[in-house]
Amino acid sequence: MTNWETFIVVIIALGGTTAPLFIIVFRLTKHNNEIYGVLKEPRVYKTTVVSFFVTFENSMAYIFTFMAGIFTTILFNLNVYPSDGDWRSYLMFAIIVVMLLFLAGWIHILHINHWKHSKNLVLTFDPESKTVWVEKDGNEFVLREDTIASVDVYSNHTSRYIVQYFKFILTSGEVFYLSGQAKGVAAIFEYFKKITPIHHKRRFPLMP
Repeated sequence: MTNWETFIVVIIALGGTTAPLFIIVFRLTKHNNEIYGVLKEPRVYKTTVVSFFVTFENSMAYIFTFMAGIFTTILFNLNVYPSDGDWRSYLMFAIIVVMLLFLAGWIHILHINHWKHSKNLVLTFDPESKTVWVEKDGNEFVLREDTIASVDVYSNHTSRYIVQYFKFILTSGEVFYLSGQAKGVAAIFEYFKKITPIHHKRRFPLMP
């Protein structure tokens, strides 16, 4: 192995070991800034296609889809199997493909459903008055402690991949829903510590 090849192998090895740690630290820093930043200064968060779909969580669905494509290619590449065509090899790869497609499809369906309720969502935070303005579907809702009657949370909270949405009921009688995947939604509750959300378990938390 030449010095150049050794250098490339070392770079790949270092990248493979440090990249995941860097991604985790970056996500935590960005997440904390998004949530706790609203306590220090006014913030405006708008949910866009990029902010909603280009996330670490969504990347899992893309990885599962990519891996399913690789295993499907292997499944139909007869040269990788013994000449006797062992059916157990075909079955093993077929099961892997189905499982990967199921996991990817599960994530994609949930996020497409939540995106329908999140596109062009704008949240405006004012730390001085502890007020959040919600612009959604052409309507504007004002969130303060005295305008929120109750909050329901629908979540698959026992899953390793948490997806959730919130149902806000206002004292005016207005009702609206927010996806937990939308930008800035997690920061709302930093203003309303006295409000205790009511949790509901949903295996498949599709928004109504």
